[in-house]
Amino acid sequence: MLNLLERLQSLPYHLQLDTMDFCVHLRNVDDAVKAKMIAALEDSMDKLGVFLNSMIFDALKGLGGLEAEEENYRTVVFEEIESALSESGPQADTQAWNIFSRQFDHPYDCIYWEEINNLASAQKRQFLFKALKGASTEYVSFVNILIRQLADFGDSSVSEAIEPWLRLPAKKSVMPQDAVEVFFRSARSDGDFGPPTSYHCDIACRC
Repeated sequence: MLNLLERLQSLPYHLQLDTMDFCVHLRNVDDAVKAKMIAALEDSMDKLGVFLNSMIFDALKGLGGLEAEEENYRTVVFEEIESALSESGPQADTQAWNIFSRQFDHPYDCIYWEEINNLASAQKRQFLFKALKGASTEYVSFVNILIRQLADFGDSSVSEAIEPWLRLPAKKSVMPQDAVEVFFRSARSDGDFGPPTSYHCDIACRC
């Protein structure tokens, strides 16, 4: 495996993918060998394209090669969250949404998850509220999770952020299955705070 990693840049594309995927699941490697594998992966960073960069990050994470960098990055994440909470308006809401999304699609996703969940209850509710108001209406992969987490606070004031999602999905949605899941999640969550009149009205208007 070390030999393949040291020749990673010259390997056929499919073998590059297989090699890095194997690293993600590799366990019980001698520390000296692991250090050389990490060095070989770091040497290939930014030399194989954006997509393979992402796979290199995953491979490094699997080998424990990002642990020090992750802790250094924690300050960056903390400051990003603080900025989103301290500002108001659409730009801050979009920033909160982007930060929320990074829990699922970022090299340091674990740090984002930890820092968001380390927030005091009131701060976390405020952050999730802002994130939902700033959420993308086109790429809705994580909106379902966000609505559920926000509704779990049991605070009727969050319905202001949920209500815009009570519209039936567009017929030509980019992510139709996710869009339908978001609609039903928002309808269910909004119904917890009172009569679900908004989505009933939207359905009636389309009939």
